[in-house]
Amino acid sequence: MVWKSRGGACFLLLQLLVLVQVHGQGGVKFQNWAKTYGSSPELYFQPTSVEEIREILDMARQRHKRVKVVGGGHSPSDIACTDDFMIQMGKMNRVLK
Repeated sequence: MVWKSRGGACFLLLQLLVLVQVHGQGGVKFQNWAKTYGSSPELYFQPTSVEEIREILDMARQRHKRVKVVGGGHSPSDIACTDDFMIQMGKMNRVLK
């Protein structure tokens, strides 16, 4: 989702700030279940729809960020750890047709 206008850069920045306020949370510390691995992603998301995931991925692409997806945090490794964007899928809890 990109706005086109005379002040394109300003509107794009505003759009990113709105997405961060609505969807992303900073300052989250992630740890796996055993607390052997952890990270502090720049933004932590808990989307509730496919559209929100699209918006997150678009924002990550625009900002050149990597995205890691985490479920229950049961991995015994650091595979879900990231300093960029983390998506926690717990609120995607319905069947889509």
